[in-house]
Order: sequence, then C-alpha cells, then structure tokens
Amino acid sequence: MEYGLSVVINPEGRKKSYALYQAEKNGLPTRDSVARKAIDEAIAISYTLKDFHKALLDMGYICCFDSKRKYWTIQGKGWQRPKRLYRLGDDYTNEKILERLKQNSYSVKFSKFEDKGEKRTFQVKGMKNRLKKIGGLRGLYLYYCFCLGILPKKRKVNYARLHYLLKDDLLKMDAITKETRLLCRQGIDTKEQLFSYRKTLLDEKEILLSERKDIYTMLRKSKDKSKKEKERLSDITKRLKEIKEEVRLCRGIEKRSDSIKENLKVIHEEQRGKEQKEHEHRRRCSRANRSDESGRI
Repeated sequence: MEYGLSVVINPEGRKKSYALYQAEKNGLPTRDSVARKAIDEAIAISYTLKDFHKALLDMGYICCFDSKRKYWTIQGKGWQRPKRLYRLGDDYTNEKILERLKQNSYSVKFSKFEDKGEKRTFQVKGMKNRLKKIGGLRGLYLYYCFCLGILPKKRKVNYARLHYLLKDDLLKMDAITKETRLLCRQGIDTKEQLFSYRKTLLDEKEILLSERKDIYTMLRKSKDKSKKEKERLSDITKRLKEIKEEVRLCRGIEKRSDSIKENLKVIHEEQRGKEQKEHEHRRRCSRANRSDESGRI
C-alpha cells in the first residue's frame, strides 16, 4: 500500500486447483456448483431441517447437521472427504440455511394449472427400417454424453440430480466431448480401429519430422530462404500439433472407455434394483387393498 501496489484485502485461503479454475472460468459445472444447486433445490422443497436432510439424501449426498458441531458438512458419493457448507458461499452457512428454510414456509404460492396443449411435431426424412443403430465406441460415448447432458445441445440438465459416478466426470466434459467428436469424425467403433488410426497418425508424424529435418538442413546450407519452404514448415508444424492432440485423444479413449462401461453398468444395475423395489411395493399395496375390500364385504 505504501508503494501503490495492489493488496489482497480478504484472502480466500486455499488456492483452487487449475482444473477447477478453468471449469469455473468456462462456465462448466463443478463439484461445488453442483452441490450449491442441490442445496438450493433441497431448500426449495423443504420446510424443516429434517426435510432438507432427507432431500439431500435422495440426491446422493451425506450430510451432518449436528447442532453440537460448529460447521455443517456435506459429502457426495465418491468424495474423499466432506466439505464444510460455509465454504460454498455466504448463503450456505448454518444460520443462513435455517433462515432460508424458515422463510420458505411463508413463501408458498398456489397458482392454477393451465394445460396449454402445445404439441411439437418433427419430420424425419427416410425410412425407419433403414435407420442404423450406432454401436461400439461411438455409441458408448454418444450415450454417455447424453447421460452427462452434453447432448443434445441446449438441453437443460439438473446436475444436482445426476448419479454420483456421472458427477465425477463433469470436470472432464471438455475432454469427453473432444474424444466423442474424434470417434464420430473418423467412424471408429472398435479398439482395433482405434489402434490402427493411432498407428497411422504416428507413421505420418515420423514422415513429417523427417521432411522437416531435411528442410532445416537445406535452409542452413543455402543462403536464399524461399517463401515456399517457409510455408511448408509452417504447415508441417501445424499438422504435427494436430497429430499430437489426436494421439492424446486416442490414448484417452483407450483408458476411459472401460471406466465408462463400468459406470454405466453400475448405474443400470442400481436403476433396475430401484424399479424392482417400486414394483414389489406396488404389488404389496394392491394385494393389501384387495384383502381389505374382501374383508369389508
């Protein structure tokens, strides 16, 4: 301050990771932003702290709202440690949450439901029996992008309601999108095709490196540097950069595809278990209702 330099008045404490900083800068969902959205949604449908706790449990969060503890915490599935709520912002302290819950009961408004009856129709060219189902790596990545909310574009997704395994990949949405585009652009469906394409890239890289080396040698020996050779060097450098990026994406697909399959398998098994429980509950309720009616008769 004495020398007119900028001074941090209210330091935030711990520094954010670079991945978290980039995600917030680009407007991508992060673990903290998803947790804030889940808390806001839980408060909107709750009137007591018990309702609030149950709503967060349904979203897959473990919470501790013990009155003896100074700071309340929240922990999503897959997190290594719980996070104190006040670190999410000023609206998420213990006192502020209780205040929001108290005000919520007085802000309930009822409005008449009106069915506008608007129907949207879409016309698709071609025959339905000629449509081909996309499978393999392309189908896997496209379906995973749909689950994450990347596809279709401009689709509104409630990230707070996502499965905890999908929430862990929200910070990797940019990489997953690039890998999906590569698979669709090159029509890659199997790992054999992926390895073949990566080998083609590496072979092209060796050829370009050799050509660039020859051009550098020729330019050092000759005094006259032609414009054509400089443009060729620029094109080679640009293409080498593209090859390096695509090789990196190929390696990412090779590693990530197995984890995506495992995540989807776990999600489908959990959904199937929930559906079976709901079906069993409805069956028991219908049986109990029938027995009550027969007893009354």
